Amino acid sequence: MWAPFFIFVHTLNHPIMKKNLLLTFFLLCLLPLAVFAEVTPPEPDTVKVVKPQNSVVKVTFTSAVSLAQKDTFLTQSGTYNGSLLVVHGTQLIVEVIPNEFYDFEKIMVGETVVTDNPHTITSVESDITISSSVVRMRNLTITKPVNCTVKVSYIPSPSVSADVLEEEYTSSSAEDVVLKVKDSTPVIITVLPNPGYAFEDLSIGGTKTTTNPSTITSLISDRIIEASVVKVHSVKISKPANSTVVVHFTAPLGSTAKDTTFTASTPYHDELEVKDGTELTVKVEPNLGYEFSKTIMGTTESTANPTVVSSLTTDLEISTEVVKKKYTLTITPPTNGTITVMAGSTQLTSGALVEHGTQLTVTTTPQAEHELTSLTVNSEELTSGSTYTVSGPVAVQAVFTYVAPKYAITFAQPENGTLTVRRRVVDGSNEAYVLVSSGSLIAKGTVLYIYADPADTYVVSSFKINNTSVDDITAFPVLKEVEGATSIAVTFTKGKQLITITPPVNGEITVKDNDRFINSGSSVDRGTVLTLNAYAKPNYKFKKWWDGNTDAERQLTVDVLDITVSAEFALITGIEELYTGMSVYAADGAIYLNGVTEDVTSVSIIDMAGKIVYNSKPEFGLTVLSPVNRGVYVVLVKGTKGNVSTKVIVK
Repeated sequence: MWAPFFIFVHTLNHPIMKKNLLLTFFLLCLLPLAVFAEVTPPEPDTVKVVKPQNSVVKVTFTSAVSLAQKDTFLTQSGTYNGSLLVVHGTQLIVEVIPNEFYDFEKIMVGETVVTDNPHTITSVESDITISSSVVRMRNLTITKPVNCTVKVSYIPSPSVSADVLEEEYTSSSAEDVVLKVKDSTPVIITVLPNPGYAFEDLSIGGTKTTTNPSTITSLISDRIIEASVVKVHSVKISKPANSTVVVHFTAPLGSTAKDTTFTASTPYHDELEVKDGTELTVKVEPNLGYEFSKTIMGTTESTANPTVVSSLTTDLEISTEVVKKKYTLTITPPTNGTITVMAGSTQLTSGALVEHGTQLTVTTTPQAEHELTSLTVNSEELTSGSTYTVSGPVAVQAVFTYVAPKYAITFAQPENGTLTVRRRVVDGSNEAYVLVSSGSLIAKGTVLYIYADPADTYVVSSFKINNTSVDDITAFPVLKEVEGATSIAVTFTKGKQLITITPPVNGEITVKDNDRFINSGSSVDRGTVLTLNAYAKPNYKFKKWWDGNTDAERQLTVDVLDITVSAEFALITGIEELYTGMSVYAADGAIYLNGVTEDVTSVSIIDMAGKIVYNSKPEFGLTVLSPVNRGVYVVLVKGTKGNVSTKVIVK
């Protein structure tokens, strides 16, 4: 019953309601009627607030317990009770108060996401669950740029924007700028140098990088960003010809010293950005066959290589020049010939200067009876008429040697023999006699070794060189030095040997060529077969021929020696009469018993002192007693036919 009164009193304290006091009083009077009508109030609603993280959640609502509006602050610390009994239909206000370093992200009312903070629920009509989230924020401090613009792309607080923001800060900015960046999100920083400046480096939290733009993949701590640019100058290098240009300079990026090489390649980039106030060095490396001439820097020429600018303070255009090298030509005057060196149609003389790459034609001309042995240009062997490309000093030398003229050597092979011609060849310690065939061309001065070899029974009858007879045709080889065309002719004929017949004592001898008697002093062809006969006088017998042959009739072939025919005859003794066929004689310091038969039982030989020097039965056929001292001996033969003796004289 006091509820109307309580409400009335509370209403009086409200300034707006005072203006309409009568209306309020009327309404209060009606309330008791409603109470007396016994109307049942609605059930309260439960609002469940999920425990917040890194923030405080303030909820303003009309409590179903006290029926009064109240503020409840919910935190993550201590014992947590997030269930609130709210008067059905009452208004409810939720405000998220982030902790330090955090920022509001969203409120979830049931499944509904809302991003206004605080958020008002006009009328609570049922139980609801409310949750909230905040995000960690990082400070990104952009140091005031100098001579450049810093562009930052980042994700701000959700309360600012859900999209990536791009902001630029220039040297006109009043002071450093601190950006609130969502934790663990990427940041892209781009440095845009002012005209005449170039990016040097970027300091991110004290760590320098030369990457531009530079990306922080995930920002997880506060960072200070400081961009550095340096003043630069443009250096243009004219495309070099026949050389390479190496420029040593300090590049703005990282203030790094570096070398850049320029060649005549296509496409050609001719411009460098060089840090102001730094040293610049230009070195020219001429191609093969070229040499440095000068370097032109702006309007200043320099013959120093490398050329150095100690401190670059302005833009600069640089060009370089090289020239072809020239080399001295040296021609060593040869003997027995000449050397001609041509450069195109121009004949060059020793001492001339010749440009690198010039093609020279080198020709030699030998004198008569000489030939080119060697032609060298800088120790490189060439043939006469060859070309040589100049790449340094040129030294030309030639050697000519005497070349004897060559003449034909002609000859025909004769009958009944062989004609052989050789020449001597010496190689170091080795020598050989090389066969020369008819028609060969042999150098003047060569000594020929000529051999005439007759067939058996033939001799050289004629030996002519260039139709002139050789004096001595018995000594071979015949030596002949070649002085011109040489002809050789040899003739062979049957050889003849002189037959001399010594008249014998106590007998006669005859020499016959077939039926023709040969007289002493006759010449007989070699190979002739002669018949020799020995005829003993009465009481004598044939003993032997001059060569020891004992055949009274024999044949003798004439060889290459003259022959003196002689024979020995001996008195027929008692031994020879009694024992037919046996003979005893002395020759060459020995006593010969020839024709001994089985009828002979013993033979004794006694010297004049009576000493028996031999007493035995001799061998059948021939027994020779040797040696025997000179003197007279008695030979006593005993046998079945009787005993008989004879004297022999050993000379």
